[in-house]
Amino acid sequence: TTVDRLRLTHLLQTQSQTQIADTFFHQDIERCYVEEEYRGVAVLQSHKGMSYLSHFCVGVEARGLGVGKDLWAELAKHHPKIFWKSRTDDFITHWYVKQCEGMHKTGEWTVFWRGLLAKEISEAVNFAIGGR
Repeated sequence: TTVDRLRLTHLLQTQSQTQIADTFFHQDIERCYVEEEYRGVAVLQSHKGMSYLSHFCVGVEARGLGVGKDLWAELAKHHPKIFWKSRTDDFITHWYVKQCEGMHKTGEWTVFWRGLLAKEISEAVNFAIGGR
């Protein structure tokens, strides 16, 4: 199915409180999981056999309704090797700690992962914090 770019951009910008670059939809997006009413989204990119969760957000009006839990269950089912980052002081970081198998704190970021081999972790951390 086709993603409504306007609705998706609005959700991402509203929840992250940052401007989404015009080039966002030109990225190599592996998979995009969108809640049918655009109340939540998970965007994944492929990187060296792993999935990088570049965006995960749930609209304020949908928090506590299980939207995030449902999105997470779906992406975890289909992406056995996944990594992502969060600002260490972000409200969702404590929830991510419960979802991960490992994490690495570096500066303002915490990088999390599930299903990665030990030899893949440094590559994932470097990619997540900007060593792309």
